[in-house]
Amino acid sequence: MTEQSVQLSSDKEKKEGRKRKSGDEESGHPRISKKEAKKQRNEKCKEAMVSGQRICIDLSFEDTMSEKELRRLSLQLSRVYGANRQYIEPAHIYFSSFNKDGPLYKECVKKHDGFQNYKVEMTEKGPEKVFPKADIVYLTPDSPNVLDSVSKDKVYIIGGLVDETINKNITSAKAEKEGLKTAHLPIDEHLKKGLHGTFKKILTVNQVFEILMMFGETGDWTEALTGGIPKRTGYGAKTSNSR
Repeated sequence: MTEQSVQLSSDKEKKEGRKRKSGDEESGHPRISKKEAKKQRNEKCKEAMVSGQRICIDLSFEDTMSEKELRRLSLQLSRVYGANRQYIEPAHIYFSSFNKDGPLYKECVKKHDGFQNYKVEMTEKGPEKVFPKADIVYLTPDSPNVLDSVSKDKVYIIGGLVDETINKNITSAKAEKEGLKTAHLPIDEHLKKGLHGTFKKILTVNQVFEILMMFGETGDWTEALTGGIPKRTGYGAKTSNSR
């Protein structure tokens, strides 16, 4: 979904606290070492590649982006991976349409240590070639359909696009061309505009990813959206609970 600008959620501490709930702390056991914690996160990510919620970043828009935009996308992909490792139930992440001879892959390898070893399925095939079309929901802000729920039976596609000029319909045109079902996040259904803000609905790849993950964890769109959308946009909850 993401004709995006690089924005970070000001609710980061709240999200980190929720993601990093430790079973050891809750059960009263001693805190484990950093080495053991890293090992456990790696194991959870390996398990997720078998049974986790499927979320795919479609990287087929590489040729439409400038070097600066590719650098920003590279950073967003790294943040997706870093965030996923903190969740109690990580997602099964795919980077599709990923050209390993292209500038984006080279930027990722250059800037992010161990990128080649990420617990992510990287493929040069497009999402329509990787998954059954009936399983795909392509997230795009230009879709007329509202995303009501997140299902393990579906794979959610996020457009890997940083577009500083905010060209509309790029991701929706891709989905329409491939005959894929589309949906947009239910921002208007669960949030309202405050007195001040940018009121922009342009989200980064990692913000959309975290909104999906938080909804999968809480079942609450209001919590997921307010946790993932930056406060400076001016959007706030319509009600205290929008399950």
